[in-house]
Amino acid sequence: MPLVPFDNLSDASRVWVFAADPALDESISKRLLTMVDEFLPKWAAHGQPLTCGRDWRDSRFLVVGVDQDASHASGCSIDGLYRKIAEFEKETGASLLSRDRVFYRDGSG
Repeated sequence: MPLVPFDNLSDASRVWVFAADPALDESISKRLLTMVDEFLPKWAAHGQPLTCGRDWRDSRFLVVGVDQDASHASGCSIDGLYRKIAEFEKETGASLLSRDRVFYRDGSG
């Protein structure tokens, strides 16, 4: 199934959040979203296309979801997504896979 709008994914969707640190500028953000938008329509698990969508928030958060009602991501397919993000990191120097950060928003926004 093709890439669907993120808001159209079911509430049963599995979601991954990749946080950029620092936030990405507009040109790097466009490169990231182009790469993701080319990858997701081809994303499959055991040869079966995944019903998936993505969202980009605050120039920092890439959110990818798979509709678990329609299809299930496998370990290998998830690894493929992470490999694609790692390629992007290597090409641009951006950091999206580090797990040692906690993001929060205080009263000032």
